[in-house]
This record gives sequence, structure tokens and C-alpha cells, in this order.
Amino acid sequence: MVRMPAAQQHLLFETDLLRVVDYRCRGHDGVAEQAQEHEIVLPRSGSYLRRDASGLCVADANHVLFFHRGQTFDIHHPHPGGDRSTDFALRGDAALELVRHFDPRVEDHAHRPFSVGGITLRRPITGLALNRLTAAARSAPKEALLLEE
Repeated sequence: MVRMPAAQQHLLFETDLLRVVDYRCRGHDGVAEQAQEHEIVLPRSGSYLRRDASGLCVADANHVLFFHRGQTFDIHHPHPGGDRSTDFALRGDAALELVRHFDPRVEDHAHRPFSVGGITLRRPITGLALNRLTAAARSAPKEALLLEE
């Protein structure tokens, strides 16, 4: 994801299929950004609103956001302090492979594989699984296969 200079990035993991980055945004607002890959973003703290052609999407620790390669958007922080997120950028056809398990016709909309902009985590087990995935990214490369799978 393109992030403005007000954001700090820390690369956790990178292969040909997956790039995992922790971001800390200090709260810049309203500047157009563009996703470089199909991405799954896990906000960890703070909150923000993403505005794109589809409308508004809430981002906080109870949500997972989806971005499509080339998607333009801007961010608005309703509260001071910015946010922290972990970004899983799916390279090549990795997003299609992932989504195919839920949507066998993903090739019909390969440029926009995710059917929603974000989801609310309703079950604690989902949040725990996502936390485990983030922890695995931090302990890379020994967890490389787990992350890619």
C-alpha cells in the first residue's frame, strides 16, 4: 500500500507471493493513496475511515480491510493518534488462489477478487487466528511456509 511520509513501515516478511509490513500512521488525512497489490489489512490500534469509489469503510481492531491492486482511496482519522496496522500484500495470483476457496468464479472478476471492502470480526476465534498469523510474520523466515499457506 502506498503510505505517506507520516507513516513508518517495518518489513516483517517477504517472498515472491507475500509481503507483510507493519505500519504506524501518525494521522495524515485526505491524501489520495493507491494500493500496489491486492492486500488484506489488519488494523491493530487506532481507527480510521477509508473512502474509495465504493463508499466508506471503517477500520479498527475489530475489522479486516481488503484492497485491490490499483485501488485509489483516502484515509480520515476521526480521533487523534493515528493507527497501527499489519498489511498482507498478496503478489501475483496469490489473492486469486486465496479467494477461490470462497468464490470459485473469482476469475470472472480477477481485477477485484475481494467481494467486500472490509468485514467485522464477530467471533473471537477469528481475531485469535489473525493475531497468530501476524505473530508468525514477525518470527519469519522460520514460519514462511505457514504464512504463504
